[in-house]
Amino acid sequence: MRLQLKRLALATLALSFAYQAHADFRDASSLGAPAGIWPEITFVAGADFKEFTRTISQNRDEVRKELLKEFADLVLPMVQAGAEAESAARIVADTILTFDAMHEKHKADASRNLGISLEAIFRAEFDRQFLDLGVSDSYRRVTFLRNTTLLDAVHDSAAAGTELATPIASQLYAQVDFFMYGSYTIQSRGRVTLTLTIEKYLSGESRTFSATGPIDEAIAELARTVFEFFQSNKYPEWINPQPHLQWLAAPRSQRQAVAATARLYCRSQGARLPFLREMILAGAGTGFVPGGIGPFEDGEVYAVSDRQRWNDQYYYFVGKDEMLGGPVRTDAGHGPGMKASYWCVRGTPSDETRFVEALYKTWRGTQDPEIRKGIEYVLIEIGDYGANADYRMAYPDVEAALAELAGRGVVIHVPLGMRLGAEY
Repeated sequence: MRLQLKRLALATLALSFAYQAHADFRDASSLGAPAGIWPEITFVAGADFKEFTRTISQNRDEVRKELLKEFADLVLPMVQAGAEAESAARIVADTILTFDAMHEKHKADASRNLGISLEAIFRAEFDRQFLDLGVSDSYRRVTFLRNTTLLDAVHDSAAAGTELATPIASQLYAQVDFFMYGSYTIQSRGRVTLTLTIEKYLSGESRTFSATGPIDEAIAELARTVFEFFQSNKYPEWINPQPHLQWLAAPRSQRQAVAATARLYCRSQGARLPFLREMILAGAGTGFVPGGIGPFEDGEVYAVSDRQRWNDQYYYFVGKDEMLGGPVRTDAGHGPGMKASYWCVRGTPSDETRFVEALYKTWRGTQDPEIRKGIEYVLIEIGDYGANADYRMAYPDVEAALAELAGRGVVIHVPLGMRLGAEY
């Protein structure tokens, strides 16, 4: 059946140029309408992993011993009770074979219509998501087709081995966007692994999903996954916020090092340790998009180039934003020789990064408490990670802080595009 439909798809490929304008796999071929799914889903049986694992885990001697023990456990009590050995052995052998045959028959009966049941339950669970989550039909992005005329025509054509009539083929092209087919694999203790492949009719692209668990839970999970795949909102693509930077991972032989070694390696690559602001922005993209790194895990520590109130080596303590001093701190309390993870980066720091570093450098270079107070307030207003919240009420607004600093000879030029305080 699916091969027949695939031939029909190839025959209408010349009409598929309109599809090329839709970059998202989930888009329907007809703009403004829900994508159509062919109403039948075929689930085929995979291997019985439980039986497979049991079989390959035993060698021939173990199998022979198991069978002989099973045989002896049944025959010996009969012989001891006075039965003739040969006759008892024949009865036991026939009984074992009968029970084995009955077990295989029951197992075959139990799974004979499993594919049909999986299809029906999947569709029911899929539709249930719309009800449970309050998604009305007007927001449906995909639906199972209910064109019985089209369904019967395709079945008749497949059975006869003939091509579809042109009107029917045109309907198929116009209404069907996706076909689904899957498999079920028996695991152990009543668990199964289900797979479902979604194939785009015109392009031949496909996506495959899986779920493992008790059969009712697995099919429900699979339906939820497919629902979320189709119905989740589409967001704009990631835009690399730092296209001027090039990231280099630490060498595999030394993922962690003392800061001096990390800086030495970065310099050998024509790079430097990154600043926290650069790492935060790159980490938002993860390591799967251009300009992204990470993801970072809570508890990790990274060496960075930041210099705050002390001209010392600072580190990024991931997930420790609430700690005194914020997530960027020296190695105080950790002892000398602390090893940390690290990234290297090529490229010039942004104007914002240089501006923040200049503020801290000015703070370190003066003993005037009023200048330091003004800088602390500006750090709060720009939302710096090392800002000291104790100064949040030091001035009525940022203009007052800037005026105070200017009166003491410290003129601050905020980089173009960087916002302060209420302007955020």
